[in-house]
Amino acid sequence: MNNNLKMENQPTVQVPAVSARTRSQGLNWRSFAAWARAQVNEGNFWLWATLLVGGLSHCWNLFAYPYLENDEGLYSAQAYSVFNEGKLTPYTYWYDHPPLGWMQIGAFMKLVGLNTFGNAVNGGRVFISIVFLITCYFMFKLMVHLTGAWLKTMTMRYVAGFLAVSLMALSPLSIFFQRQVLLDNIMVAWVLAAFYILLVRYPKEYNMLELYGSGVALGIAVLTKEIAIVYVPVMLWLVWRVADHHHRRFAVFGWLFVTSSLVSGWFLYAFLKGELFPSGSFFSGGAKHVSIIDTLKFQAGRGTGLPFWAPGSDFRSNWETNWSTLDKFTPIIGVMGLVICLLVGLLFKSKRNLLIPVLPALVYSVFLLRGGIVLYYYILPLLPWLAMATVMAVSLLVAPLSRLKKPSAVRSTMVGTRLAAVALVVSLGMWQADSGYGERLLTGDQTYGQKLAHNYVLKNIPNDAVIVADDFFYLDLRQPENQALAKNNVHIYFKVDTDPEIGTDLLKDDWRNIDYMLVTLQQMQRDLQARSLPMLNEAYQHSHLVKSFPSREGWELQLRQIDPLEIKKVSFPLGQTVRPGQPFEITVNLASIKNKTLTNFNTLLEIRKDGKKVGQDVKIIDNLSTKNPQTVTFHWEVPADTAPGEYEINVGAFDSTWTQDFMWQVLKDRLTVTQ
Repeated sequence: MNNNLKMENQPTVQVPAVSARTRSQGLNWRSFAAWARAQVNEGNFWLWATLLVGGLSHCWNLFAYPYLENDEGLYSAQAYSVFNEGKLTPYTYWYDHPPLGWMQIGAFMKLVGLNTFGNAVNGGRVFISIVFLITCYFMFKLMVHLTGAWLKTMTMRYVAGFLAVSLMALSPLSIFFQRQVLLDNIMVAWVLAAFYILLVRYPKEYNMLELYGSGVALGIAVLTKEIAIVYVPVMLWLVWRVADHHHRRFAVFGWLFVTSSLVSGWFLYAFLKGELFPSGSFFSGGAKHVSIIDTLKFQAGRGTGLPFWAPGSDFRSNWETNWSTLDKFTPIIGVMGLVICLLVGLLFKSKRNLLIPVLPALVYSVFLLRGGIVLYYYILPLLPWLAMATVMAVSLLVAPLSRLKKPSAVRSTMVGTRLAAVALVVSLGMWQADSGYGERLLTGDQTYGQKLAHNYVLKNIPNDAVIVADDFFYLDLRQPENQALAKNNVHIYFKVDTDPEIGTDLLKDDWRNIDYMLVTLQQMQRDLQARSLPMLNEAYQHSHLVKSFPSREGWELQLRQIDPLEIKKVSFPLGQTVRPGQPFEITVNLASIKNKTLTNFNTLLEIRKDGKKVGQDVKIIDNLSTKNPQTVTFHWEVPADTAPGEYEINVGAFDSTWTQDFMWQVLKDRLTVTQ
């Protein structure tokens, strides 16, 4: 057995035996007291303290900050679809990610209920908080055992685990991203579980079952989010180092077989569905369909392609606008810790354990720096390794203190270590909370406008209206707590142009069949400008603002309605010039652009100057439709005292029978008044 990776077992606590009579009485005060005494040992104390720091930092203000991200709504909707609709996604599953991640979210939602915590995304965040505590547990356990090679007292090892988890948990980067319903959060927990199962073996003898168990955990991580595949080389190296030298090859190939068997299930599913190979290929036939190979090619080709240091690259943009804004401290000291651990781990054979956090961080960093797409939350899987490397590097400095022999010196050192650890974490927490972003994470409310918009749409928009919205609205508008308010025709906005089931089958490739757009300015409006979404852009260009929902923290929304009117023809040359006292006349041919008949409408001509109305004319029309356009002639006599200059012409419509008054601007042009 190879001893380069030195592991030490945590001391066990002998629980007093319970008599048969006590057992027959069930759980009484004696058995409870025995259990409680077993928990009050130093190891469990530090573990519970670690979980307390992680739980408080992430659950405080959980539902208010950060904003409800579009991926959170997407994964929540897909999770619901698996367990309630028998489908992997509400729409066509195009293999953008393996489905096991949102299956885990769906199982939790099924267990606790969809609206137990107010809305679907909130329920997902509660699940992610539990997953984060599991991440903290595995980090703590790994640190305790890995530092055993140079920290000879259990107190120092417990403190190392406590500090590593606290450093990660109190980082604003961690609080911001590890609160969100992201597949990366679930993947990280499974990756750490794989490392834990492989490296922390009880008993010390070589155990093939636990070795293969780590392969199962990593396979689940890959099926949660495919990027976990980058850890396979590190895991294979660790299997080689941990396994007995007599059957290393058997262990490596066995581990690889277990992991690949699980991952291949995703490809087998695609093959059985006839969606493994691209449409038109020899193995696929001519029918058009989604393909896992096409999707993987698409994912691999995303991004700017610029080197990570170049201005405009995804990595540099995220560092400058997102990561360093949230927290410069943790990434910088984390990189310093990685360098120290790498150098010492390579130079000293007895310190090989220092390479454990370094190698996963390095292989994942290669992925980040490759020049492809880097989304703002892609830094998330690095955070545990950065924190572990930082504390491991510091622990090398205090390692000599753990070798003291004099009892009084040992006691003083242990007391000092405990007090210093608590003081460090309290100071770090206060410093982060007092920083600009730390305070916002704990007290801000970035979801305020989103909640207002959600409630307004439920109460004020007809149930049969076709609504396109950001992902996080999808499930909450379709499955509200009060089903009488359900909006069954709400759809995720980018599906309008990317999914034929929505764009072609439902909307008939016609933007006029959309009634409302619920637009997030920071996400949906940005995508309208940056992505090729022609039908959605056309609908946006023919919409007007119904209501704005400002946020207290900069996440703003707009409810827009697709205009029901269209000008077919105008009778005079636009840009006409008139004189004061001269009559002005304009004839407009109006039609409905919706598949509805508009009745009892007042049509208006408004003349405006600097945003103020200076004149108008009103005409009444009825039964306006696409097949029944109507001609309306407006008159305005330019007052003699009208100042020369340019005036804006607005033509619109007003329906006084509606609960609210709406004006649709269907023509904007300039009228020049001269002397």
